[in-house]
Amino acid sequence: MHESQPNRSLSWRIEDGYLIGVLLLVFSWLIPLAYSQSSGSIGFDVETGVTAGARALTLQGGTPLFQWVIGCCYVVSGLVLLRRVRPLRLPMEMLLPIGVVVLAAASLLWSESPAITLRRLVGLVGTSVLAMHLGWCCDWPRLSRLLGIAAGIACGSSLVASLLFPEWAVHHGGDHDGDWRGLFIQKNVAGTAMVVGLLAAFANAGTAWPSRWRWSVVLGLITVTGIIMSGSRTAWFLATCVSLTAAWLALARHRRVAAQVVTIVGVAVLVAAAIAVMEVFYSADRPEQITLLGRDMTATGRYTLWNALAPYIADRPIAGYGFRGFWSGLGPSLEVWNATGWEAANGHSSWIDTMLELGLLGVAMVLALVVSSILLLWSRWRALAVGQAIWSLGIVGLLTLQGLSDTTLLEPNGLLWTAFLASFFHLLRPVQTGSA
Repeated sequence: MHESQPNRSLSWRIEDGYLIGVLLLVFSWLIPLAYSQSSGSIGFDVETGVTAGARALTLQGGTPLFQWVIGCCYVVSGLVLLRRVRPLRLPMEMLLPIGVVVLAAASLLWSESPAITLRRLVGLVGTSVLAMHLGWCCDWPRLSRLLGIAAGIACGSSLVASLLFPEWAVHHGGDHDGDWRGLFIQKNVAGTAMVVGLLAAFANAGTAWPSRWRWSVVLGLITVTGIIMSGSRTAWFLATCVSLTAAWLALARHRRVAAQVVTIVGVAVLVAAAIAVMEVFYSADRPEQITLLGRDMTATGRYTLWNALAPYIADRPIAGYGFRGFWSGLGPSLEVWNATGWEAANGHSSWIDTMLELGLLGVAMVLALVVSSILLLWSRWRALAVGQAIWSLGIVGLLTLQGLSDTTLLEPNGLLWTAFLASFFHLLRPVQTGSA
């Protein structure tokens, strides 16, 4: 009995180290690090003639090194699940993410680019397996600790890189000149990762206060610095929402009157901001004439792109062009590039891309998964610890808000999609650890 305990603790330490390593990969830490040494950041390469769209498509798929490493990790997570999970005992809600994956697999039959669909499908299946490993096999104190450590390493190393190697950790030229991207592909990706890190800092503080307060403060300072340096307006907005949500949840559990005051003030500010934005929007004849926080109201060309994609969505409204089958750099996507003068690697909107790839069927299934996650969170609300509530609500909010202007839904190896699925599976655990 005494001899088996050390082996058990050693196995847990090995698994924790493995999960931290995989989370670092999902944070997109190694993709740009390997790719930037040979090709640089996203943009036209005069020497090689590689265009922005082709480069972005390559980065989305990941370098061969990343694909092999993350593929091995998915196999390991799958073996762990086979050992620990009893399929007949899984809740019915598990059918929702499984159904989404099955629909993506079925789209091979009508995909515009079956080879790309198959490759990205492998990543989607692997992402789901990894998320289930994280969410189903880890209790909340352990999961929050793993998230905090991984976020600290990824965000902290990027901050150090921006100071030591500014020549390739900062954007050069174009609209993003001087904006920091650290060890990430692009400044918006860096900003999103930093916001997730900030959410992990709040979650750790709410989970084990005061034992983790020092680490939470350090992680919070790192991520806030990275968010500001990235110049990503979306990240600024999301960080504000995360901070206000965390403060509201902490007050709601301990100071309900203060939480009600914060709610009233927050709603009033949001309404006033919405009115101000609408007045600015209607004050000009064309959207490109309107600027807000240094960006035009076309959302950096997204408005034009979405208009160009509308006819293609109308052509295949039911099942779309196949999972990741539209943005191949050929056929319809090439026509869109020529029409807009912009080589977009995706539709820059989760719902636009879901409609393009899986049609109304895909939108309905993904929407059902998101709504189910919200209802599940509502039903478990009183049983969740403060940090657990902050993380679960924050991830759903980030996925939906970020998804309005970027592709976050059904993103293989994607940080927000993986975190969302992990949160969903964790909420389905039979025993919720950590009392309110």
